[in-house]
Amino acid sequence: MVILKSFDLEKNNESRLIAIVSIFSGRRNPEWELNNDQKKQFFDFWDNAEQSPLQTQLPATGNYRGLRLNYGNIRWVLFNGTVTQFEKNEIQTKQDWERKMENFILHTSPASVKKLLVERKIIEL
Repeated sequence: MVILKSFDLEKNNESRLIAIVSIFSGRRNPEWELNNDQKKQFFDFWDNAEQSPLQTQLPATGNYRGLRLNYGNIRWVLFNGTVTQFEKNEIQTKQDWERKMENFILHTSPASVKKLLVERKIIEL
């Protein structure tokens, strides 16, 4: 299993870290790219998080159905206190009980998305 560490940012700098928040049904969900400082902060959170025995469970319906991150061939799903990483056939889940990673990523969104997230009571400013 490959565990991505923040120091891997140097060699993976060409990969974009794209966040996609699942709030719409039937139309495209908002997405945005994190800058290098934001990528580093997320990877620091990831590196320091404890392993979780649970895999991230997403709701089928609702106002907010989680957050996805895409980084080259690596994917993360963040929701309700867990963050699951998928890379090829490997799966790893870490704890985010206080939702620090999830809220950090949501707060990196552009102003137009942030306004929508506040209106839907997904985040507070």
